[in-house]
Amino acid sequence: MNLLKKECVFLMFSNEDLNDSFDSFNVIYSKEQWYVDQYIMSLCDYIIGPPSSFSGWASYMGDVPLYQIRDTKHLLSLEDFKVFNLQTIL
Repeated sequence: MNLLKKECVFLMFSNEDLNDSFDSFNVIYSKEQWYVDQYIMSLCDYIIGPPSSFSGWASYMGDVPLYQIRDTKHLLSLEDFKVFNLQTIL
């Protein structure tokens, strides 16, 4: 929210059961099938996640800027988000 300087809704996607550690934010936890989650993710304004082809394909399909978390101590900026293309994914 601080990065975008506006109110945000966070959509959380995971294969694991998600606990309530993010409940202080405006969070929606998806319980959909993987292909529905990927489609929903492709409609978001930004994607943040671990290095994975799943989020890479969502970025590519929806032309959505993606930040893949490789260093948890990195101070995130909007310049860190990149739209993935086929060369990036493959």
